[in-house]
Amino acid sequence: MRHLLPITAALILLVPLALWLAGTSRAQDDPAAPALSSAEINFVSLFLAYSEYLDEDSVPAAADFTVTVNGEMREISQVEVIRKGVELTLETLVEGGEVVTVSYTPGDNPILSYAGLPAEAITDLEAINHGQYHPPLVYGNRLIFSYNEDLDKNSVPDAADFTVAVNGEMREVSEVEIDDSSSVKLTLETPVEREDTVRVSYTPGDNPILRYYEGKFYPSPPLVDVLVINATFAPRLPPRTPVEVAPVLRNAIIYGDQLFLTYSDYLDEDSVPAAADFTVTVNGEMREISQVEVIRKSVRLLLESAVEGEDTVAVSYIPGDNPIRKAKDAEDVERAVLPVRSLMNERVENDTGRDQPSTAGDGGGGGCALASAGGNRSRSVQALLFAASGFFWPRILRPLYGRSDQSTDSTEGSF
Repeated sequence: MRHLLPITAALILLVPLALWLAGTSRAQDDPAAPALSSAEINFVSLFLAYSEYLDEDSVPAAADFTVTVNGEMREISQVEVIRKGVELTLETLVEGGEVVTVSYTPGDNPILSYAGLPAEAITDLEAINHGQYHPPLVYGNRLIFSYNEDLDKNSVPDAADFTVAVNGEMREVSEVEIDDSSSVKLTLETPVEREDTVRVSYTPGDNPILRYYEGKFYPSPPLVDVLVINATFAPRLPPRTPVEVAPVLRNAIIYGDQLFLTYSDYLDEDSVPAAADFTVTVNGEMREISQVEVIRKSVRLLLESAVEGEDTVAVSYIPGDNPIRKAKDAEDVERAVLPVRSLMNERVENDTGRDQPSTAGDGGGGGCALASAGGNRSRSVQALLFAASGFFWPRILRPLYGRSDQSTDSTEGSF
């Protein structure tokens, strides 16, 4: 019996361990219900992204969803289940800046994962709006609506579809035309003055404004008492003064807790915007900004907390007392310096968690090894180097590729 004691002791220790491992394995193999990752709207397409692949044969009815735009119901024309998402196609498009919410109540054909597990209901979830909005513009007797999409030139609205108010008084519209691919022009009976306040409303009639998107024309939504930008007799620069072009946003990238907006020109580092001028959303939720810096051609926003690699990030910017400005030319300090344009839900490229090449060796994969250490700090350094590259490279290459007039001067002086 004594020789059985070691075996008995081993069984006492190993059996509970085996049972625990088996339970852990079964827990890991158990499929998970699909969890909603994000909701995004672009033009007429509202996409609900989930964590699991979905059963494409279980397509919910349009009546299972409720979509509101600025608090008003918006009809849904089609529902599709695509891989890890559900796409809702709206009857009419959504403009940039509009607030969109979506709700979902499971019906006879609920959203299911491949394993047959249902997704949870959704209640008044605000979707990220990636649309861009161009306010109407008036100068003299011309009022213009500009769009990002091509328009149907055969569908010209009637003048009666528009209501124009100048300082609160009605102003007749004599003509409506679509003379290019992306703008509608109204001719007013009498021109407006520079100091006038102009508002416009639009109600689609028999020939609505039709905008093209992915092979189909969609009617533009109504407008109610929209403020018009009055560019009548706008001040002009004196003759022979070069017209400055405001810096253009080249890209928006986030690394962990640092978001970089890189522009086409050097920026005025003394004009630092307030954190309140920016709005950053992560998966549709606001994320606080703790610091703003202007570095060469970039604006760096330091967030209160870092994002994850799979997060969807968007940024908006409305110029305040210290707008983002182009740096003054050292050779012409009198030249006008223009602020950059505002941003509305600009999509941010999320490079958080992306492995960077390392020079530590081959790594066994036929190339340089991928270093995952360093985290956000290494990526932040890379981003700063990228932002500063526009400063260093011209100074390195200038001796080789200088101006032609400088080359001529130096040549003449050498003889």
